[in-house]
Amino acid sequence: MRRVFIALGLLLPMATLACRQASPTLRHPWPAPSELQPVTLGSETRPAFRILPGSRETVLPNARLEHGEVLLHGAVEKAGSTMEVRIEGSSDSLLGTCRFDSTDWSTCRVRVAHDEGSATMRIRLHGEESSGARLSEPTLLPAAPDPRPPVFVILVDTLRADRLRPWNPEVPLGRSFEALAADSITFSRAYSASSFTRTSVATLFTGLDASTHRVLQRSDALPRSTPTLAAALQAAGWQTKAWSSNPNVLPVFGLDAGFDEFHDAGAENWTRGKTDADEILNAVSADLDQGDAGPVLRYIHLMDPHAPYLPDAEAQAAVLADATLADSFPGIDPTPEALDLYHKYLGEVYDVDAKLGKFFDGLKRRGLYDRSLILVLADHGEEFLDHGALYHGRTLYEEMLRVPVILKAPGNRWARSRIEGEVGLVDLKPTILSVLGVPPSGPTDGVALWSPRTGQWSASSHPQFSRLGLDAADSSAVVQDRRKVIVESPGREQYFDLDRDPFERGDAGEAHPADYAALRAVLDQHAAKDRSGWHIRACGIRLQMALNARLASPVPPSMIDTEAQDEVLAVPGKPESWDIHFDLAVRTVASETWGRITRTEQGDEDEVLLARPASAATIRALGALPLRYALGSAEERQVAPLVNLPADGGSAVVSPTESVACWPANPLPTQTKAPGMASRPPREPYYRIWFVPAPAATEPGRIDPVMHERLRSLGYNR
Repeated sequence: MRRVFIALGLLLPMATLACRQASPTLRHPWPAPSELQPVTLGSETRPAFRILPGSRETVLPNARLEHGEVLLHGAVEKAGSTMEVRIEGSSDSLLGTCRFDSTDWSTCRVRVAHDEGSATMRIRLHGEESSGARLSEPTLLPAAPDPRPPVFVILVDTLRADRLRPWNPEVPLGRSFEALAADSITFSRAYSASSFTRTSVATLFTGLDASTHRVLQRSDALPRSTPTLAAALQAAGWQTKAWSSNPNVLPVFGLDAGFDEFHDAGAENWTRGKTDADEILNAVSADLDQGDAGPVLRYIHLMDPHAPYLPDAEAQAAVLADATLADSFPGIDPTPEALDLYHKYLGEVYDVDAKLGKFFDGLKRRGLYDRSLILVLADHGEEFLDHGALYHGRTLYEEMLRVPVILKAPGNRWARSRIEGEVGLVDLKPTILSVLGVPPSGPTDGVALWSPRTGQWSASSHPQFSRLGLDAADSSAVVQDRRKVIVESPGREQYFDLDRDPFERGDAGEAHPADYAALRAVLDQHAAKDRSGWHIRACGIRLQMALNARLASPVPPSMIDTEAQDEVLAVPGKPESWDIHFDLAVRTVASETWGRITRTEQGDEDEVLLARPASAATIRALGALPLRYALGSAEERQVAPLVNLPADGGSAVVSPTESVACWPANPLPTQTKAPGMASRPPREPYYRIWFVPAPAATEPGRIDPVMHERLRSLGYNR
C-alpha cells in the first residue's frame, strides 16, 4: 500500500508566527541523592546534601551537559579527610576532578568543552572513616557566546524537507537532523528561490531575490561587486572558506565573492563521478585540525543526494528493509523505474544524514559544536512523479521549493525552537548577520528573522518569491499565507490553497477568483519592481562593436546592465536628449550543462531603463545607419530611422513575469526581407526594446488581511 506523507508544517495553524523559545539558564544537571539542607560553614551558608561516613562511592549518572562549566562547592566534616569528585563524559572520558579537604566551603570548577549527552559524577571519601562530607547541588554555568564564533553553512543539494523527520514525523529518516534540531531553531516552512542550484545559492549568498540578482540561466554569473554574506563576515574579521562539489557553485560563476579560499571539491570533474560527502567533510575536518587563528566561515556544498543516486549498500538495504520508507513514494502511479530511483534517493538521504552526524560528532570532540553557528539547508528538492516528472529544474511546485532549514546559534541558544510561518533563503543572509551582530551589508530583499532590539524571532513579513529561468523554462511563483500562484510560460497559471490542497493537485483559481487575482497582482508587483518602463537592450555578437543611439525623453535613462565603458550622456544644447553609447565587447562566458563546464565567446548585452515615462519618448540611431530593432517579445526585427516609445508601451508591452532574450533558444529560421523588415542573419547586432507596465495598485487589506491583523496586534496601525 502506498503511503503519502504530509509535512508537519502543513498541518500546523496558519496564524502561528512566534517561535517557541528556550533560552539557556543556570541549571542543575544532576539531582541531589538526598534532601538538600542549609549548611553554614564559616560565614557562608549553602544548600547541600551529605555524603555519609563509610560511603565507598556515590554515583550520579546520566546528566546532559552543555558547553560551559560545572560549579561545585564542597567541604569535609573532619580535617585530614578528602572528598574526591570525578566528572566523566559520555564515553568515560575524564572531564575533570575536584578535591575538597577543608572544613570550610571551597569552590571547584570543571570546564565542559562541548556537549555531553550522558555525563556521570563519582564522589569518593578518603581518609578519616568516621568523616562525612557536604556537597552543594552541582550547577551548570553555560558559556558566554563567543562574539565572533565559528560559522558553518552546510548545503545538502536536492534535499526535500518532507523526507526528513523534523518536517514529517512519520518519516524514519534524518536522525542527525533531528539531533541538530534539538539544539537549534527549525523553520517549518522555508522556501527556496528556485529549483535551479545557481539561482538558489546566489539568493542565499546575497539576500536578493532571483528577479533582482538575475542569475537564472546556465551561463549567468553573479557580478563580483555584489555584496555577499562571505564578504560581510570577511570585512568583520572572519576568514572565509568554501568547499563545493557542485559544478554550478564555482568561482567561474562569481560565487567566490568574499571567500579567501574556494576549494573545488570535484565540481569541475563532476561528469567523471560525484564527490562523496565523506570526502568533502573529511577535507573540512582536516582543515579544522590545522587550527584557526581567528573566527572562520566555512561554506560546505554537498552533492548527496543529487542524481545520479549512488547510495552505499548498507544505506540502500536499510531503506528497503523499512516498510514505511519503501512504501512512501510521493508521486502518482509509480513506474518500476521511478520507484527504483526513489528508493536509491532515500538511500542517499540516509547515507548523507549519517555522514553529517559523524561530522557533528567531530565538532563536539574538538569543542567547536556548542560555540558555533551552524546553518544546514538545501537549495531545492526533487520530484518523483509528484507532477508527472522526475528530478528538478523544471517546475516550482512544493516538492521543489520546500526545503529543510535549521539554524543552531552559538551556545545552543534558542534550542528546540520552531518558526511555523513562511521564510525564504532570501532571509538567511540578513538573519545570520543579525544573530552575529554584524552590520547589514548592501541592499537585500529579505528580512532578518531575529530582532536584537526585541530579542524575538518571527517569520518573514513579506511573500516568498521564486523564479526558474533555466533552459526553456520561464516560471515565477509567489507564496503568502499558504496560498500560492505559479505562472509558467507560455501562459499557464495556477492558484493553490495549500491548506486545502498541500500536494497541489488541482488549480483553485476559478473557485477563488478574487484571492487568485490579488495574489497574482502581488507577483506582478514584485516582478515589476525597479523594472517598470522602457527597456532598451543592445544585443551584440562575437565581434567587438559599438551601438550608439539618441534618446529624446524628459528623464534620463538609468544603466541597469552595463560596463564601465558604456555611457549615457546629456546632449549639450539639447534639453531632454541623451546619447547612449554601448561598447559591445566579446565576452568569455562559462556555462554548465549536465555537470560539464564549457567556456565560449559570446556577444555583449548592455541595457538601460527609461523608468515609468509620463510622456512619450523616441529613440533613433546615431550615424548613417538606421536603427535595427525588435519590439516586445516578437522575433521579427525591423529597420527604421526612429522608433516611438509611447507612455503606455503600445505593442511592445511584456508581462512583468516574462523573460525577454536577445537570442531565443529556438530562433525562427531566416526569413526573406519584406517591406519595412530586415533580413534575418543568424547573428547581427540589434536593439531589443520592450515595455514593462507598472501593475495597478492593489488594496493591501484585500491581498493580505492576516498579515495586517498581525501587524495591528503588534501595535502597527498604519
